[in-house]
Amino acid sequence: MIIRSLVSSIGLTVAEMTVNELGIDNIIILAHDGSTGYMDHAPFDAICAFSILHLLDDLDAGLVHMHGMLKPGGFLITKTACLRDMSFALPPVIKVMQWIGKAPHVSVFTGLQLEAAFEKAGFELIETGYHGKTKSTRFIAARRK
Repeated sequence: MIIRSLVSSIGLTVAEMTVNELGIDNIIILAHDGSTGYMDHAPFDAICAFSILHLLDDLDAGLVHMHGMLKPGGFLITKTACLRDMSFALPPVIKVMQWIGKAPHVSVFTGLQLEAAFEKAGFELIETGYHGKTKSTRFIAARRK
């Protein structure tokens, strides 16, 4: 069984339409922000969290929460924008955009800070690297200890 969790209502709608059109019956689509609350069917063998960790209000708490939703030895696979690695000018620009209501909460950290947060939450880093041509989107595959 595969469970697909999304935050965006548009993403949920598109995912549900795709699953229905393809006649796939082993995927459950649900809304969940990944940071709090227990999910049915947990604990999981693996969690994929793409483009979400930098949007969590509390990265450390979110990683601890995901750690708790994995079976021992389970995997957390992520792709995360590390905004501090992008540009020194980006964080102030984001703050201005937030102040005028044009940007959501965004956590600003480096790839090394993100990896340290994984280890602090009880994960063993299995593989890390950059995704794509830029040095700002960090890929991490980690195992629950």
